[in-house]
Amino acid sequence: MGKEASIGDNAVGQQETTMEQLVRGCCSFFKRLCKAYPKAPQSRDSLVDCLGTALSMFVLKYPSRYRYLQDLGQVQDEFTAPYAQAFRRHALQNIRHLFGVERVPTDTTIRRRVDEVRTPDLLGLFRVLTAWITKHRLWSKLQTSEGRLLVALDGT
Repeated sequence: MGKEASIGDNAVGQQETTMEQLVRGCCSFFKRLCKAYPKAPQSRDSLVDCLGTALSMFVLKYPSRYRYLQDLGQVQDEFTAPYAQAFRRHALQNIRHLFGVERVPTDTTIRRRVDEVRTPDLLGLFRVLTAWITKHRLWSKLQTSEGRLLVALDGT
């Protein structure tokens, strides 16, 4: 896919090891990746939105896509109170801000668009993440007491 970027230092040169930095690094990778996969004319949803939405569901540990959409107010449910509307508005703002999602796509759209991406192109993301872990010397924090590496991956 080309030159791999790194998940780097913040604007003042301080190194931070935060989830936000990792998420931003993933989203930057998605934006670069999407240049190789132009949006089909009939699709309203960009690949960046599809990948960002999938990442947000994973990072925020939603038990289901239905619950995710429910919290964003895209599924009708029993919540009609003003506090629920405010929660939904803030949830959508957070997803837009943290994950670079402009519009939350449907399940079908996410599956269809993500299936377009060639596996070797996505491997670049793993290279970026492992380089960041190495740079911040975090491998030791992922080891078991027997010295084995413990990494949880979602293979879906």
